[in-house]
Parts: sequence; structure tokens; C-alpha cells
Amino acid sequence: FGVILVAVLIAAATATYTVNERSSALVLRFGDPVRVINEIGDDEAGLHFKLPWEEVLQFDRRNVEFDMRPQQLQAGDQERLEVDAFLRYRITDPLRFYQTFRDERGARVRLEQIMDDSLRGVIASIPSSDVISGQRAELMTRVQAAVEAQVETGRFGIEVIDVRILAADLPPQIADNVFERMRSEREQEAAQYRA
Repeated sequence: FGVILVAVLIAAATATYTVNERSSALVLRFGDPVRVINEIGDDEAGLHFKLPWEEVLQFDRRNVEFDMRPQQLQAGDQERLEVDAFLRYRITDPLRFYQTFRDERGARVRLEQIMDDSLRGVIASIPSSDVISGQRAELMTRVQAAVEAQVETGRFGIEVIDVRILAADLPPQIADNVFERMRSEREQEAAQYRA
């Protein structure tokens, strides 16, 4: 009786899973997707049953933030800028997301390529002074539109919520050269006034 009870408990433990209200679950049978539980718009959170040989992957339904590493990009006036940006997205179709990326690490690699392409394309079309100055809101709108276009074309199962540029400045070594050049120009002007 004890052996049968232990076997029943083990079978029950391997045949149940819980999906919380902030997640979606994708059930896989031998690596093939079978069904999606608690997609956006559904209210299927709670305890669910599966076959013991099925695997369950959980995907976050909340906004996911992806912070890029700062990188040097060339502006339209051939000036190099150091740009730090991030992207927020939400998984809207777990099945499509799984078929495209398999997991969040795969998504990060692909989204980093998309962000890099979009940032390079937009920043290369405008002078560095516009990137550094107050035109940042328009720049972010253009980058977000470029990212959204690539995401929609790829049908990744995600929705881009926000793209932000945290910092866009001259690299430290170039900034020092620019400040030194500005200082020498001011000293020349001062010498002319004194003369």
C-alpha cells in the first residue's frame, strides 16, 4: 500500500503545474508545442494538469526590459558618439516567441541586432549635434519605428513598448580633444581682443 501511495504521489507531482497570473505557459510534448495556457486576454492562471512526459515552459506576460551595452556609432557628420539605449517589450504570442527564439536569451541576441541596426541607421542620417542636443525625443521615435518595423516583419510574437536612449555623448577621448580645441579657440579670441 505504501509503494502504491508513493507512486501515486510522484505521478501527481509530475502531472501538475501552476501558472501564475503574470505568466503564460507553453506545454511541449517531446519538444513540439501542444498548447498555450494563460495567453494575454485569457484568465487561465492556476493549477493545470499535463502528461508526465510533457514539459512546461513559462513566459513572463509583463514588460521585459532589455538594456544594451553602450556602443560607439557614427553620426551623419562622421563624428563618433557613444550611445547607451534600452528596449522594453512584451511577449504577446508565447508559441510564436518559442518558435522564433526558444528562450529569452535567444530573444536578447536577436533584439540586440535589431536595436543596433536601427540605431546605426537613424544616427547615421543626422548630425551629432542633433543627437546630443534637444532632438532626442524625435530620434527615439524614429528608432522605435525602425525597431517595430523589423519586429513586425519577423513576426516574433512580441510587442515593442518603448525604446529609449539613455545617453548619447562624445567618447571620452574625443570629448577631451573637442574641449581642448574649444579652449584654444577661446584663447585665440582672447589674444585678439587683448591685441
